[in-house]
Amino acid sequence: MIVRNKIITKILAVLMIISFSLITSAFNIKAYAENNELIVDNGILKGIQYKGGNFVKVDSENQLDSKLIIKKMQIKNDELILEAVIENKNMQNLIQATGKIYYSQNMMLKKTRSLTVLFNNEGDYKILSFILENNANEGLLLPVNRKLKNKTVAKIAVLCINTNDIFYFEDVFPSINKLSSLYTVAKEPAETYNKDEIDKSGIEIGKTNIDEADKVGFSENWFMPFIANSNTSQLEETKDVSHKESQIVSLTTTSPVPGVPVSDFTTLGKKLFTADNAYGYYKNTVEWPVGSGNRLTTLLKWGYTVNPPSDTRNNTAVNGGIQLSIETEAQYIYLSYNGSIQLFDNSANLRVRNAYIQVGIGTGNTDIMYRISREEQLYVTNINFDIVAAVGLLPFAQNYTNAVDFFRSIISRDEVLAPTYLYPMSVKEQEKQKGNTVRAFKLSALSNSYLNTEGHRLLLMYDVCVPTDRTKVLGSRTLYNKFYFEIYSRHPVWLTYSVLEATVDKTITKNYYIQ
Repeated sequence: MIVRNKIITKILAVLMIISFSLITSAFNIKAYAENNELIVDNGILKGIQYKGGNFVKVDSENQLDSKLIIKKMQIKNDELILEAVIENKNMQNLIQATGKIYYSQNMMLKKTRSLTVLFNNEGDYKILSFILENNANEGLLLPVNRKLKNKTVAKIAVLCINTNDIFYFEDVFPSINKLSSLYTVAKEPAETYNKDEIDKSGIEIGKTNIDEADKVGFSENWFMPFIANSNTSQLEETKDVSHKESQIVSLTTTSPVPGVPVSDFTTLGKKLFTADNAYGYYKNTVEWPVGSGNRLTTLLKWGYTVNPPSDTRNNTAVNGGIQLSIETEAQYIYLSYNGSIQLFDNSANLRVRNAYIQVGIGTGNTDIMYRISREEQLYVTNINFDIVAAVGLLPFAQNYTNAVDFFRSIISRDEVLAPTYLYPMSVKEQEKQKGNTVRAFKLSALSNSYLNTEGHRLLLMYDVCVPTDRTKVLGSRTLYNKFYFEIYSRHPVWLTYSVLEATVDKTITKNYYIQ
C-alpha cells in the first residue's frame, strides 16, 4: 500500500511539473508573440504653441506654454503605441497613435544614430514628426534648450488641422534606460508603395513612388514647408552674373557647392539663378530654429550641356548634343554658433517636372537633320522615366529673327519611340516622307515623370548635313538650344510635390561650321 501511494505521489508530481511547464511555455510564447514592453509611463515634455503655424524665437522658459503628457508609450510587436495628452492653458486634447520606428535618414541625425517614428493617427491633431535625437546637436535646438546639447532629446511636432496651430515639444526623453528596446525594433526604411500624386487643387496628376525613406525624410524636415512661407522673401531671379553679398557675417569658409556663392547659404530668401550657360540653381534659405541665427538652405543645381556638331566631313557635321542634368540636390546649414556650413541632408525635397530640351537649326542655315538619337542607358535613375521624342518640321531655309520666333514656328509633332531615328539626307525625300524638312527636335519628360536626384538627366544626340539635293554653302551655322522645366516642392500635409516654386526657360545659341 505504501509503495502504491509512493507511485501515485510520483505520478502526480510528474503531472504537476508537466502542467507547469506547459503553462510556462504557453505564457512565454504569448509574451514573445506580443512583444509588449512599456517604454514611458506618465512622462512630460515641455513645448510651445505656434499659433497659426507662425514660428517665433523661443529663448525664454516662460514661452514654453504647452506640455505633452505621455500617458503610455509601449512597444507592441514591432510598433510603438502612443497615448498622450496635449495640455495648453485650460485646453487638453488626447492623442492616440500607432507608428513604426526607423533609423533617421537626415545626414546630421544619422551621425548619432537617432530614431524617427512614423505615426498614423486620425483626428484633429496630426503628428508631423517624432524624433529621438541621440546626442543632440546644439545648433539644432531651440535657443532656450541649448543646455540640452549632447543629451537624448525628444522632438515632437503636432499640427492642429482646424486652426493650423503647431505644437512643438522639445525635451529630454524621459526613459533613457529604455532606448535599447527601441533600437531593437527599429529598422532602415526600404519598402516602396504607390501613391496618387495630386496637385494643390486636388487633381490627380499621375503616379509616383513614395517609399518609407521619403516619408522619414519628410517627417524629419516637417518644418520646411511651413517655415518657407513665414520667413522668406519673394523669389529673386538673377539674370546677371553679380551675386548679392551676405550681411550676416564675413565667412572664411569656401562654398560647399561650386558656382554657388557663400552668400547664398547665409542670406534669407528664395533665388533662381539662370545667368550662366553652363548651370543654374534654385535655392530657398530659411532660419531654423527660428531665432537661432542658423540658415538652412534647400538647393537644387542643374547643368546645361550644349555641344554643337563637329568633325565636319562629306558635307555633314556630327556628334551634336544637348543635355539637362541634375548636379546637386541637398540641404546645407550654416550654424551661427561656430560659423560653419555643413551638409544637413542629402535630399532637398524638390523635383523638376514637365521638362523638355529642344534643338533647332537657326537663321540662314540651310542644313537639315538626318540622325537623332537618345541613349537610354545614360539615364541614371531608379524611376520609370518615360520619354517622348517630338520632331519639329520647319519650312526649309526660312529665316527667323530670334530663337523665340523659331521655336514658335514648329508646326507638328511626330513621336519617335526608337532610340535612334534616321531621316533621308535630301530635302525632297524628307518632304516626301514627313511633309517638310526636319530642322528641330524636342525631347520631353511626361507629366508624371520627374528629375530629382543627382545624375538624372535628359539627353539627345544629333547629326546634321548639307542636303544632297542642294548646293553646299560654306561657313558658320546657328543652332538654338532650349531648356524648359518647372521646380516643385512638396505640400506640407499631403506630402505630394504640388507647390510650384519656379519656372526655368533658357535658350543658348551656339555655332558650328561647314567647310
